[in-house]
This record gives sequence, structure tokens and C-alpha cells, in this order.
Amino acid sequence: MTTCLRCGRGLRAPSSVARGYGSSCWKVVGRAACSLLESSNKAAHKAAALLLDGGVRRTRMAGVYLVPSSSDSNVVYLCDRYACACRAGGCGRLCYHRVAVTILSKRS
Repeated sequence: MTTCLRCGRGLRAPSSVARGYGSSCWKVVGRAACSLLESSNKAAHKAAALLLDGGVRRTRMAGVYLVPSSSDSNVVYLCDRYACACRAGGCGRLCYHRVAVTILSKRS
């Protein structure tokens, strides 16, 4: 069964399966992606593309995601709201991977 990339619930509607998000999660993700695309920041555009393409994948660990590199399709980073394994994340900078993951992470 296909699950929502944001909340992990099962998806049944064909439109939700195609998007990768349930209808409620799609409203949140879609709004956030639109806001990111309105920015002139390239990193914001990359984060929006990750969200809209369904590039971020949930792991079995709560709040931890697999995020692909934009420069090498064979590289995937572990990322959560607070840290990312990419080069920028290793230097303590906010990267577009973390921006996308923060939007997908449901706050408790």
C-alpha cells in the first residue's frame, strides 16, 4: 500500500497516490511549496521541487527522512528538522534538504 509522504497514512484515492500525499497533507505541502516558489532564493526553489516531486522519503525512524542530492543521483542524505548529513548541514548551515523536511515533519 502506498503511504503519504508527510503523515504515513495509507493512500487509496488515485489522485493522492499519484501525488504521494493525502488531501489534508497536500494542502499543507502545496501551500508551503507555493510560498517557497515565490522566493527569489535558489535553495527555496530546490526545497519546493523536492516536495512537489515527492523526492523526500520517510524512514522507520520518526522525523528522519532520506533526501536525494541534487548534484549526484546516487547520493542520499539522512535528514531531520535539526540536522542534515549534506556538506552544508555538516557545517551547521540551513540547507534546502532541511527546509523540505521541516515542512513535511508534523510538529507534536
